Amino acid sequence: MNALHDKRLSDNIMYQKMVARLEAFYVQAERYRRYGPTPKQAQVMKETGYPFKYHTELHSCLKKLLLKTIT
Repeated sequence: MNALHDKRLSDNIMYQKMVARLEAFYVQAERYRRYGPTPKQAQVMKETGYPFKYHTELHSCLKKLLLKTIT
């Protein structure tokens, strides 16, 4: 995640929001890995039909796109 912190984009609000969202998701993903889904996560997965792996893949793609943007 340190690679995503770029001083050139420090004033770009949208970029900072995306980086913050990625950091929050990786904390959430680690909790999911260690403790399993929360009742709310289980309910959302049941309602939407999308497993947590799907969300992990989406955030992985977002991270790759952000890295492409800054390099």
